[in-house]
Amino acid sequence: MEGVKELFNTNFLGPVCLIKEVLSEMRKRKSSAIINISSLGALTCNGGSGYYSASKSALEKMSISLRDEVESLEIKVMIVEPGPFRTNFRVSHIPSEDRGIDDYAKIKEARQRLAQDPFGQKGDPYKAAQVIVSTIEKEDYPKMILLGKGTTNLVVKILSDQINEIKNGKI
Repeated sequence: MEGVKELFNTNFLGPVCLIKEVLSEMRKRKSSAIINISSLGALTCNGGSGYYSASKSALEKMSISLRDEVESLEIKVMIVEPGPFRTNFRVSHIPSEDRGIDDYAKIKEARQRLAQDPFGQKGDPYKAAQVIVSTIEKEDYPKMILLGKGTTNLVVKILSDQINEIKNGKI
């Protein structure tokens, strides 16, 4: 459970505490921006990533609520959902300890494959930063931006599949 608490402290409570620290100054300025980095994991997840996805979902829901609360104060709130980028994310999120539960061997192998060559991803984090800044500076900025090659198509597919399940009575 310690790892789950750490994950929520980093991905959800950390941003919440930071926002609480700066929000009163932002209200005084009446001109600020809060950009929360989420993940496609907030929308979907695979075996072994449930807690991560839950932490990013919590961040997104808090961000949506916060935007409604501070929009009239001219404080912008935007969510960024990045796809794969050249970072050490995949390596840093692979547990170092082996719990030795054979039932989860396939999930462990899949996660270890993802950790191989993390900097071989196509997404350029510097270009992503430029897109984030230029987007939040727009007067009519979006509530959320999707970043990375294929990310929009993947989100459309996930949501289309969910809509089809609803229409077919599976949800």
